[in-house]
Amino acid sequence: MLKQLCGDPIKIARDLFIASMCSILIGITWGGCRYNWASVQILVPIIVGLIGMIATVVWESRVANPFLPLRLFNSLSGAASFFCAFIQGLLLLFGMLYYLPFFFEACKTLTPTLAGISLIPITGAFVPTAIVIGIIIKRIGSYRWALWSGFGFTIIAHGLLILLDAQTSSRRWIPIFLLGGFGHGLIVMTLIICIQAIAKPEEAADAAATYTFVRTIGMCVGVAMGGSIF
Repeated sequence: MLKQLCGDPIKIARDLFIASMCSILIGITWGGCRYNWASVQILVPIIVGLIGMIATVVWESRVANPFLPLRLFNSLSGAASFFCAFIQGLLLLFGMLYYLPFFFEACKTLTPTLAGISLIPITGAFVPTAIVIGIIIKRIGSYRWALWSGFGFTIIAHGLLILLDAQTSSRRWIPIFLLGGFGHGLIVMTLIICIQAIAKPEEAADAAATYTFVRTIGMCVGVAMGGSIF
């Protein structure tokens, strides 16, 4: 009956989520740049987007096959894990991979190619760490320590970014980038293991897909926030 009256419930939820997310991102992107944060042009898109998000959650809770399995968020551990995935996506793209090249091009007058090469310490530490930590967790059967330490290293690395300026030498920023890549490498692998461990065996695939989805949303918000700040 619901499908006959309203159409495909999955498409409705999808379209409502996309429209709501775009509305929020428009408000964040324009805030402080095109309009004042307290202006109607900023508050209305953000509020409308938040209302749309709430409506999406309500809708998803009432359909048989939601595109976002809300049952994965029922436990406190599950909700906290997905929140960490959102924060990790926000920090990774906003704090490092997306806007650090702007810093090198604007402050150090590097070419786009050299600015991209400057990110090698991050990616060079990120990938091996993610691989090795997965092997270690499989052998010892414990992952909480990796998640806690990963966020600890990441927070320290992002805090140290405040030290960067036009005169900062490579001997200073390379260790910071290595620390950030190491921290993110710990987080990205440990989080997906954590989320799948919390979920039921038959929900492992949904949990992994939802983790990627939530982290991507964090990346989108991170880019919008960075655009507003810069």
